[in-house]
Formats: sequence, C-alpha cells, structure tokens
Amino acid sequence: MVVITGGSRGLGFVLARELLLRNNRIALLARDPEELERASKNLSGGQNVLSVPCDITNKNQVQEALRQVESRFGTIDILINNAGTIMVGPMASMTEEDYRKFLDVSFWGSFHTIQAVLPLMRKQGAGGS
Repeated sequence: MVVITGGSRGLGFVLARELLLRNNRIALLARDPEELERASKNLSGGQNVLSVPCDITNKNQVQEALRQVESRFGTIDILINNAGTIMVGPMASMTEEDYRKFLDVSFWGSFHTIQAVLPLMRKQGAGGS
C-alpha cells in the first residue's frame, strides 16, 4: 500500500499510475478535491485507489488523512513525499512569506507525513508487509 502526497498531478500522478500497473494499492493526498477526483477517475484503479483531500502543512489534516488510509487499506507500506511548490522569480522579488510557504510544504509537510506514518509502519514491523 503506497501513500503519495501531491498525487493528483505531475510526477505524483505518474508514480501512482505506474504503481497501479504493478498491482499496488494507492492513496493520493492533495489539497484540491476536484483534482483528486479527476486523478482518481483517470487512474481507473477502482477499489485500489483512495483519494483524500489533505493540506500536508496541517498536522491534524495529515493525521486524519492517514487514519482514513489505514482504515481503508489496513497498512501503509510506502510513503512517497512528492508534494511541493515551485517558486520562480528573481531573488529581489521573493519575500520571506514566499520562502515560508515553500518550507511549509517541502519541510513541514514531509515531516508531518513521516511522523504520522512512522508509528503505523513500526506497528506492522516496518514498511514492507
């Protein structure tokens, strides 16, 4: 069972598609419910795909999303922290808030998902079951 953050488009979506072809169950986490629904339909994974709206910068949302995943699939074997933001522009035009948003997703989002998944993986004897 594989959880992919930022799984509704781009690299996350491509990874989900490839993993489904290899008979994996997939949980897609992303902020936009409409994009998640579209991705889920395009993957045609049926019962093997769960889409959960989740802002990974919010620790409580991450914990709730992963509870839903565990409730549906029973285990979480792999976490792919794929969610990210792209900041483009000259340094002079970037603000401290721009960097905070980037770090919230890139660092804290990954931290929150790892912290939430780790006890589940330990309970099942690591990530490979």
